Amino acid sequence: MNKPDTTEFWQSAPAGNEITQYDRRCFKLYLALLKADNAGEPWDEAYRFAFGADPEEDKTRCKTQYDTHLRRALWMSTDGYRQLVR
Repeated sequence: MNKPDTTEFWQSAPAGNEITQYDRRCFKLYLALLKADNAGEPWDEAYRFAFGADPEEDKTRCKTQYDTHLRRALWMSTDGYRQLVR
C-alpha cells in the first residue's frame, strides 16, 4: 500500500457545517482516524498510520493536524453524512 503524501492534507481540517471537496477527498483518512479512535490507539500511532508520516518530526503541528481531522471525522459520522444522503 502506498503511503499518502502528507502535503495532500491540510494543516487543519475544515470546520464549517457543509461537506467540502476536501472532506470528500479525505473519506478514507476520516475512516482510518475513526477506527483508530474507536480502538483506543494513541494519537501518534494513529497519525503515523493514517497520515503516513512520523509525528516525531513536529509533534505540535502533527497533533493539531490529527485533532482537527479527527474532530471533522466525528462530525462527518454524526452530522455531515446527512448531506450525502440528500
